Amino acid sequence: MKKAFVLPLLAAAIAGCSSYTDIGRVTAACKTDDGETPIASVVVMNVSYSLFGVIPIESGTTWKEGPYANRPSRNATWFEDRCTLDENLASVRAALRELGSNKVVNLLTESESWHYWSLFIVRRTVLKSTCTVLK
Repeated sequence: MKKAFVLPLLAAAIAGCSSYTDIGRVTAACKTDDGETPIASVVVMNVSYSLFGVIPIESGTTWKEGPYANRPSRNATWFEDRCTLDENLASVRAALRELGSNKVVNLLTESESWHYWSLFIVRRTVLKSTCTVLK
């Protein structure tokens, strides 16, 4: 019985959870349909694992403060579920501070969950938020 619990925990530890925030700056002089000028696109992705879908094992923590260039490479936490919309939006707000803007369009969040390593023991959740930042 111990193996049924230890094996998924070890597999989750090896696979690792992570999150990342990517700011893609727009260099071309393009305009939106409303005549606004986009300056960047922001993508925030967070991954978490939970035992039986309810007990958190490991989760990514998004970048929320400090300079974008110095964001931490170790971005996971144990026994917490930080794969939430609030966590992703906190990273979007940090990207807005970095870009010096407060205008966002086309904010879209997609959530995808599936049971990993068979028998519904471990569930993996991926939460991805994307948006376009305007000048």
